[in-house]
Amino acid sequence: MMMWKSIKLTPLAIICLVFSLNVSAKEPTACLTMQDSMHHAKKIDSDKDGVNNFEDNCIVIKNEDQKDRDDDGVGDVCDKCPDLPAKRYMNGCPTDPSIDPDNPYSPKYRMRVKKHQGAYFSIKYPEDFEVRTPYSEDEAYFVSKGKNVEYFVYAPLWGGEPEAYLKMKSNEKRISEKILKGKNTNPNRDKDRDVQITKWVSFAAKDGSYTRSYVHIKRKSSNATLKMSDIDLVFGFKYKNDTAYKIYVNAYKLFKKSLEQSSD
Repeated sequence: MMMWKSIKLTPLAIICLVFSLNVSAKEPTACLTMQDSMHHAKKIDSDKDGVNNFEDNCIVIKNEDQKDRDDDGVGDVCDKCPDLPAKRYMNGCPTDPSIDPDNPYSPKYRMRVKKHQGAYFSIKYPEDFEVRTPYSEDEAYFVSKGKNVEYFVYAPLWGGEPEAYLKMKSNEKRISEKILKGKNTNPNRDKDRDVQITKWVSFAAKDGSYTRSYVHIKRKSSNATLKMSDIDLVFGFKYKNDTAYKIYVNAYKLFKKSLEQSSD
């Protein structure tokens, strides 16, 4: 008796086997012809890069190294979104941002996440990001697979030094700054701190290599008799170019909303 477990069948072999068992004798011959054609086609190398068209992840542009940093099957030289895994889309990019919840360009985007647990907080971040070693237990950094984007959160239990994150570096220029004072936008979480001061600031590297934007949220009580310490949060979004910003800005918004702080 033939031991089927010891036989590895390719998809084409399975099709041929089904044909031979279920249909006329002419079909296996057609199957062999198909197999011969495929073997012949595997010899074709349209872009002359040493990789045949069946195995080449970019058949129109020479790429001997076959680099594909987002691992979506579309080589970097052909991939218009090389840091966005998008196996279901042409050219490695989403094509319809309005209706697809898996599309990071879409307002309806549902971020696939992992949960990071810090000392005093937890936060959800994109599943394809890596957690970078923080400098303190009050903060966390998350870097995209292609290292084109970085998210940041600073969430101490009390007080802290948030302004340290908002300082401009010597190789940067300030491109925007805005301060808004109003009511606490999340009173259900912190009803006694009814005042919220929000500061947005953005810097760009002078050589154009990146832009980083930070938002500092300070919540405090308007009632001085309560003698409550302020709560400070800082979120950061660093990106290399406009394409990276457009791909990851919706996920960044969800990242900020997902923060949960420990209670004292």
